[in-house]
Amino acid sequence: PKGITIEGTDVSGQTVETAEKTVESSLGDSKSTVFKLVAGEKSVEATGKDLDLCIKNEDVAERAANYGNEGNPLYRFKAYKDVESGRGKDFKVSLTAKNASVAKYLEKNKANLDTRVINNGLKRVDGNFQYVPGTQGKIVDINQSADKIADYISKGWDGNNNQIDLVVETKDPIGSQEELQSVHDKLGSYNTDFSSSAAGRAKNVRNGCEKINGSILYPGETFSGINDFI
Repeated sequence: PKGITIEGTDVSGQTVETAEKTVESSLGDSKSTVFKLVAGEKSVEATGKDLDLCIKNEDVAERAANYGNEGNPLYRFKAYKDVESGRGKDFKVSLTAKNASVAKYLEKNKANLDTRVINNGLKRVDGNFQYVPGTQGKIVDINQSADKIADYISKGWDGNNNQIDLVVETKDPIGSQEELQSVHDKLGSYNTDFSSSAAGRAKNVRNGCEKINGSILYPGETFSGINDFI
């Protein structure tokens, strides 16, 4: 019908197929928009292309073509009069993000978003144990964050670069100060000399020891240094 626009572009007299190209063109700038995805103190940037922005109301061109021919008689009459008087009708394109694509992007960047929890610990200074406070961890909930991003783009996005706070789970460090300060005794020790080792091996031994230094085992727990040495 005459006076019909989609996102401000006149599509009067066009076929549905031609009008759909106008709808697709509305995605152009959106693909290059930058979203800052925030998880606590960490963040990554993602473009609309990274989040696989797509059209939510894919039938908008068909609805535009049928304007005045659908709904109850009163609605059809009003639509006809609006077009006849030149008021016309502008149809909006609603965008969203594909959840699966967003989840995949978040999973790919998980290491840059998660903050690893560091448990409360101990260090030995001058023959005594001293309490070392840990830090909270922030772990991104992939599925809930993907839903939140898609919902935000569908309902709250203004088309500009924006920041989205992800859904995170806070993990508190284990080991209270009271229970750790109850540790006073050294149960055993072992020394070895690797000064004659090749430089590469010496570096690996030193690196591995630094990674496992200060590890705390609670009753019933086991310990393996394999992953720390790799």
